[in-house]
Amino acid sequence: DLFIALDSASPGNISGKETPQFPLPFRAINIDHHPDNPMYGDINLVKKTASCCEILFDLFEDMNLKITPRIATILYLGIYGDSGGFEYPEVSANTFLISSKIKQLGGDILSIPHFLKAISNNLLRVIGYCLHSSKDYFNSKIILTKISIEKFVELGIQADQTAGINKIIARYMNLSKDSAIVVVIYERKAGICGFSFRADNPR
Repeated sequence: DLFIALDSASPGNISGKETPQFPLPFRAINIDHHPDNPMYGDINLVKKTASCCEILFDLFEDMNLKITPRIATILYLGIYGDSGGFEYPEVSANTFLISSKIKQLGGDILSIPHFLKAISNNLLRVIGYCLHSSKDYFNSKIILTKISIEKFVELGIQADQTAGINKIIARYMNLSKDSAIVVVIYERKAGICGFSFRADNPR
């Protein structure tokens, strides 16, 4: 029996617990692309790449495994999503080479961007509210917005549906040509706030 962890920089990312217990006596394989991975598996395949699926693609090729069009599409989904749509600095020539091979293998690379970026009308309203209410600081070098649970609900997003929305809001705010740092303050539940920071804008 074998336990395989994918794209999990630490054991805590697997279960949400700081010290999860692997199912014993299973051996664990850790396949990941984060440079700070502590090598927690019995076998560790960790390489600094833009996405975990690049590592999987190379592994499948090395093992001479058949990559069907469906598998190719799923791998591309992971590459596109993990690399921020090829916008993160870890994107390399090999990222694009693998994507080209995926296209040649019949992967549906055209529908993935829309699939990942498509959002509901309610979420569009949340993004619009956060953009409209954002404020600039330090000569516009920092742009900050905030949103409460009450406002989420008013705009059609229930309290248990807010996970990950902060990253989407930050992604849109990061389009600013003036600001180098983006801050999103969001109320996760009554009285408890989370913060999302982005400073990957080269400006």
